[in-house]
Amino acid sequence: MGWLEFIARIVESLAWPAALIILLLLLREHLLRIPSYIRKAKYKDFEITFGDSIDIVESDADIAGIEVPKDLPNEYNELLQNNKNRLHVVVIEAWAMIERELVQKVRKSKEGNKKLSVKAMGKILRERNFLSEEEVELLNSFLQTRHRAVHEEIDELKEEDVVDFLRVAAALLEHIKKIPDV
Repeated sequence: MGWLEFIARIVESLAWPAALIILLLLLREHLLRIPSYIRKAKYKDFEITFGDSIDIVESDADIAGIEVPKDLPNEYNELLQNNKNRLHVVVIEAWAMIERELVQKVRKSKEGNKKLSVKAMGKILRERNFLSEEEVELLNSFLQTRHRAVHEEIDELKEEDVVDFLRVAAALLEHIKKIPDV
């Protein structure tokens, strides 16, 4: 075996692992977001559920610099107390308050006369420097958590997870309220 054949075999054996590493590096931001889209996953002793999704949202809030209150604000506490047996309703209403505030913020912009998705409203607020990239990411992961709770895990919601969801919702809503109208 000559030195050219030796180098060719080394390159051949390293090509796929190198391509995989490069692909993972290029897609790392997207791959890190995959857990926030998983409804419930289980592999041997590992399992991710709505509660884990709340942890991701709380982490995103921390990264975005949004301080989450330790205690549940009265408005949210009342919402929870009135719907103890319908926790999905609590999640829906908490999200609706955030969505209404977003709509109000972008209503006066040129895009405001169209029906916009939450992602589109977040993009408008980001483009106008009212939200940081981290805050938009928090908004999107919060929306995914809301979808998961309402559409996929209605029967599996736990009150402590919903309380955490409400704490983040309260912080996010207060942050959005401070944004001037676009």
